[in-house]
Amino acid sequence: MSEQPGVPLKSELFLKSSDQFRRALRRVINQSGVAADGEARPVTRQALSASADIAASTINKLLVSDDKARAEPPNPTLEVICKLGEALNVSPALLLMTEDDWKKLASAMVTYMTVLAPSEKFRDFVTQTRLNNDYTGIASNVAKDAQEIAKMCGFGLRATEAAKTTIAATSQTLPIRDLNPEHRPLLMVICAIFALSAQQHQPLAELT
Repeated sequence: MSEQPGVPLKSELFLKSSDQFRRALRRVINQSGVAADGEARPVTRQALSASADIAASTINKLLVSDDKARAEPPNPTLEVICKLGEALNVSPALLLMTEDDWKKLASAMVTYMTVLAPSEKFRDFVTQTRLNNDYTGIASNVAKDAQEIAKMCGFGLRATEAAKTTIAATSQTLPIRDLNPEHRPLLMVICAIFALSAQQHQPLAELT
C-alpha cells in the first residue's frame, strides 16, 4: 500500500488485525442467527444494528469488500468492538485474533501437553508457584516465573534471554489473582509462546 500525501502509513499489525476483524465478523454474523428449526443461520445487518445499538452505516463500513478494505481498512473503536461482541455472544478479543495468534495458541497447547505436563520438574515448579492457592501474583514474581517456564518449554536459554523483557511484559496481561490455579501454567506457556514469537525491539527506557 503506497502512502498518500498527508495520510500516515498504516502499520502491518494494524492492517492484519483490521483484516482479521472484518473476516471474523463476517463469519460470526453468518452463524449467529437462529432459524425456525433451531439451526444456526445468518443474522441480518439490520438485526445486528438494533441488537448492538450501532448504526447500520457503521456495520456496513466494517464489512466492506476486500477491494474497499485495502483502500480504507476498517478501524472500529473499542466500544464498537465490545458492543458487537456482546450482541453476537463472542469475546471481543476473539474478533481481533489473527491467524498467527491462533497458531501460537495451538503451538502453546501442544508444547504444554507433550513437553511440560509429563515433566516432574515442571510439576514441582508450578506446584510451588502457580498452582499454590496462596500465590499472590506480585508483578515481579510473575515475570520471573514466566521466564522460568519459558526456559522449561525447551526454547533455549539464548531465546528466552533475548526476549526477557517481552516475556515479562506479556505475563502481565494475565489477571493472575482471578484465574483458577490449574489454568495458570498453560496460560503462562501461551504467554511465553506469544512473547518468544514477537518481534524483539529495544527495551523502552525506564520511567524516572
